[in-house]
Amino acid sequence: SCSDDAVSTTTVQARNATIRNNRFQDYRDKAYQMSYGSGTIEGNTFTNTVQPIRGPYDNSQGGLFVIRSNVFTTTGNRESCTGVTIDGTYQLVFERNTVECFRGLRLSGSTQAIVRDNIIDGNPRQGVLIGDSAVVSLSGNTITNFPSACGIQVQGGNSNAAGPNGTVGVAGNATNISSITSNLIRGE
Repeated sequence: SCSDDAVSTTTVQARNATIRNNRFQDYRDKAYQMSYGSGTIEGNTFTNTVQPIRGPYDNSQGGLFVIRSNVFTTTGNRESCTGVTIDGTYQLVFERNTVECFRGLRLSGSTQAIVRDNIIDGNPRQGVLIGDSAVVSLSGNTITNFPSACGIQVQGGNSNAAGPNGTVGVAGNATNISSITSNLIRGE
């Protein structure tokens, strides 16, 4: 019931922060705010947390964030967890997570992301939203049970979400963008 972030990296110099094996529960604001820097968010459980992870800033001077093997869920009303929202400028790897919230994963701003091997299940709003100028590669994800919504939604005239000719630079490695490959996408 706090009025601000549970954990936040507040300067570009906050490099290589590790947030591992924590339980964030019943938090009514942001559990972790990716403000600046770089780091690993791994093995955490976010339960009934309104904004489990939020990245709203220009982190173009920062480094890579890896969000891996976390669980984002609710014990009742899906709206008590709005999902993971990265809408600034970040380099991101989002892998092996389970997202069971009102929304799944929202990537926008000028974020560059590799999203792979996640389970995104039962999100009434959408599984994955790609907006603005985000450049995203999606592969090996299971996106299921999204009643009256899209499994993957590209919004705002974003042409970076598709096209085998593009690349996304993450940690200095260029990865071919093939926006949707080897995913299981199944509605309710």
